[in-house]
Amino acid sequence: SGADALLIGLDHGRKDEPRASCLKAAHEAGIAADTIWHSDFPSPADRELGAANEGVHMRITWHPDMPYPQSQSFAAAYQAAYGEAAEFHCAGGYACGEIFEQAAAVAGAWDAAAMREVLLTEQFDTVCGPLGFEPSGRPRGRMGLAVWRGGDLVIKDGSGEEGKDAA
Repeated sequence: SGADALLIGLDHGRKDEPRASCLKAAHEAGIAADTIWHSDFPSPADRELGAANEGVHMRITWHPDMPYPQSQSFAAAYQAAYGEAAEFHCAGGYACGEIFEQAAAVAGAWDAAAMREVLLTEQFDTVCGPLGFEPSGRPRGRMGLAVWRGGDLVIKDGSGEEGKDAA
């Protein structure tokens, strides 16, 4: 079709593995891997795709190896508490708690009006990186990007910092 990029927007958690089959079909159609983007967070099954993933990009909300101090400690604590690896939804929920804890400390009270003002004016350090809010309530933060290189997931967090998936 002459498109500049192909977005594979399928859930990697499905049992029928649509992400892998779409990636295979893209390669068979001659689409260059460095123009392919997964719309979803990296999956443990992605590593099993091996060379088929080389050069493929994706957005990334959270990963334990993002270059934020809390990321790896959160991942370790979650694993210890629940016996399984944390995924990005877990980190997002935890980040909400971090934001409210910090906002209450700045506001000096658990008061709705004071908290609202703090939420709209401050930036908060979270496991997902620095986050704040626009006056509309829309989140303000950085979205990370990742690319598979040499069998490793290389993460850029939006600030130019890189992390590398060691698993």
